[in-house]
Amino acid sequence: DRSPVLVYWHGNADQIGWSGSWLGRRLSSSHGFLAVEFPGYGLAAGAPSQASIFASAKRAVSYAIDDLGIHQSRLRLVGQSIGCAAAVEVASARPDIPVLVLISPFTSIPDVARTLFPFLPTPLLDALVRDPFRNRDAAPRLAARALVVHGTRDEIVPFHHGRTIADLLPNATFLPVQGAGHNDLFSPPHDTLVLATILRFCQPPAP
Repeated sequence: DRSPVLVYWHGNADQIGWSGSWLGRRLSSSHGFLAVEFPGYGLAAGAPSQASIFASAKRAVSYAIDDLGIHQSRLRLVGQSIGCAAAVEVASARPDIPVLVLISPFTSIPDVARTLFPFLPTPLLDALVRDPFRNRDAAPRLAARALVVHGTRDEIVPFHHGRTIADLLPNATFLPVQGAGHNDLFSPPHDTLVLATILRFCQPPAP
């Protein structure tokens, strides 16, 4: 079986029973799908932090490869919003996984905070953020072929964050979704374009 298997990490105000379930239903006929929950979200035990989220993300991918027997060449790492940080971390640790999809990524949490609180000095913001999720630093080192999707009217993570991440990635395609915000990329009228683009990008290369 050469069909792709998408490993998906959702956004902050979400859980796998929502966007994960929605995506799983739409992919079940053509792709494998594994939605990964964050520690402390939904019914998952533990507490969310950068360290715990990164560790659980790596365990999930190891489970897919070692326990489920899915070859790493079939895996596609898909993150949305804060889930992008998990996908980026796994892509950094597993350069043998060929495809990375980032939906509404941020460059780092301190960068987002500077947008929301421009009156606070940078050293103070950096000190206050315990879980920085610095995607900006990891992106230039990633080997995976990457797709970056970002709404042009994102009200939470400004559009330029996605553009910056796409520019930093060595092998990236950027999809600006006109008029889309942060939480409506999988809702009409944007869902058809976004999902179709992701699925095309995740297809294996022709033999």
